[in-house]
Amino acid sequence: MTITNSTTENPLIEWVPHLMTGVSVIDSQHQGIAAILGEIRDGINEGQGQKVESQGFAKLIESTVDHFRTEESLMQEHGYHEKDHHARIHVMLIAMLEYYLEKYNKDQNASNADLLAFLRDWLIEHILIDDKPFGDFLLAKGVT
Repeated sequence: MTITNSTTENPLIEWVPHLMTGVSVIDSQHQGIAAILGEIRDGINEGQGQKVESQGFAKLIESTVDHFRTEESLMQEHGYHEKDHHARIHVMLIAMLEYYLEKYNKDQNASNADLLAFLRDWLIEHILIDDKPFGDFLLAKGVT
């Protein structure tokens, strides 16, 4: 993946219909997480250094944890049958994000272009494989 400039002109993830779950709170949070990834990418491209990267990763972790709480609350409230599996996936990603934040706080020369590519791909895959079926489940329950 090429890390490119300008989050608004060239987003890291282009939001197309097949990435939408149909549940507005989930879709909005996914877009917010993608925007943070774009901000981190822009900071890298603009040479803003480790401070911007670590702040961006801290913001990413906070937003991701908040998003996962939202999803898990909806899973509990509506009796989603895959909630335990889905929650384990959430725990693994948060642990990975925290590891990278610690790494960047300790090593000013750490490169995160590969991490951004991984996170972009992970987010898209997670939406398509895990969140779309959950969204369909919620839509069938009348949640929009």
